[in-house]
Amino acid sequence: MRFVSSNNQVISTGTTNRDGVAVFDSTAATSRFRLSLITAQKDADFTFLNLPQSRVETSRFDVGGLQSNAARYQAFLYGDRDLYRPGDTVRTNTIVRTEAWQAPPANLPVKLRLLLPTGKEYASLRQKLSADGAFESRFILPSAIMTGLYTLEVLTGNDVLLTSRQISVEEFIPDRLKVTVQAAPAVAKPGQSVEAQITALNLFGPPAADRKFEVEFSLKEKAFKPKNFPNYTFQISSGERKRGNGYDQEATPISDRFEKTTREGTTDAAGRGTATYEVPDYSDLGTLEGAAFTTVFDESGRPVNRLATFEVQTQPVLFGIKNLPELVSTRQAVSTQLVALTPQGQPTTAQAQVRVVRLLWETVIERQGGRYIYNSQKREEVITTQTRTVGANRGRKRRSASPLPTPASTRCAWPGPAPPPTWPAAFTPTVLVTPRAIPLR
Repeated sequence: MRFVSSNNQVISTGTTNRDGVAVFDSTAATSRFRLSLITAQKDADFTFLNLPQSRVETSRFDVGGLQSNAARYQAFLYGDRDLYRPGDTVRTNTIVRTEAWQAPPANLPVKLRLLLPTGKEYASLRQKLSADGAFESRFILPSAIMTGLYTLEVLTGNDVLLTSRQISVEEFIPDRLKVTVQAAPAVAKPGQSVEAQITALNLFGPPAADRKFEVEFSLKEKAFKPKNFPNYTFQISSGERKRGNGYDQEATPISDRFEKTTREGTTDAAGRGTATYEVPDYSDLGTLEGAAFTTVFDESGRPVNRLATFEVQTQPVLFGIKNLPELVSTRQAVSTQLVALTPQGQPTTAQAQVRVVRLLWETVIERQGGRYIYNSQKREEVITTQTRTVGANRGRKRRSASPLPTPASTRCAWPGPAPPPTWPAAFTPTVLVTPRAIPLR
């Protein structure tokens, strides 16, 4: 172990004991140095910890620890809940202990105060501790009491604050309806209809008949992660690119292209309703997750929300590419494994178009606002395109690529003509990264 200061001076060295612990002695001899870096090395294994970069922001955490007070007592205050309505009764229980975690003397006088949101005292109760060092109390809140955040304080007989707790008093009305919604079928195909079946019941009463409801249907991309193929990527490129951080190009999410659809209706005499959604005729978008966000309104117009989900399978076969290391050697053959799976994650056999794309980054000088700036632009060059049968070996297919002198990526898509750019059908993991000088043009 080596302990390095902020000015790159070795303050101290040491060796860990059998428990893996090394002690750094910050004595007067090293007090003028500030510890900044800790390194550990055993044989060829090396690691380090940069202290300034490893700090954790603690301003949002309660890290002050347990603090003592003049009475040398600690109290724990809790209640039945944190939210009350005007007219409710606040019931609390308090446990008091000494700093040695012993029960204080019985019949010790204590005080419990309830403060208004304005900070003024609303009520105060004087109690005596039981033999177990605890006491119970309650406050009755009038129906016309002020709403807001109240504070409960526990004090000793001579007004030494032991602990405090906040409760909220608000005007709220619980739900009057019990709403359930189910989406059928649970797995749909493009062009198929999905029904959201709604059932609304009055709590402790008859079915909620003639109640208005709204159902909002939406679609989003769902990650396909089969448990038997954890090292494969099945991510689908959206086909559109946008400028990201720095010079990176990020794909826009597929879900940005899906529009939300709203259906309205009224429940029947049995409190049931149905909303129908026809899945758009999408293809080659992998697996999508649909949601039916349902809102039923009670007689006063207050909404009660529920959510049901369903799955949309837009293609019968999903292709995956096995992940490769981020860095590989140049001018050496790279072996890529492909896999074809059903939406249920089972291996299958299918034809796939495998394309190796060369990525070229070119830095150009552009004139903007009377000054010149450097701008990196990416250009893609297709090196080879082949049609392979994936699935000969439990759904897998191994492909050996030729040595590539520059960064490249592998794409796997359905065979045939290239799809239109508005709907993606390609997988784009980077399989080769090499350092390369970028020419200026």
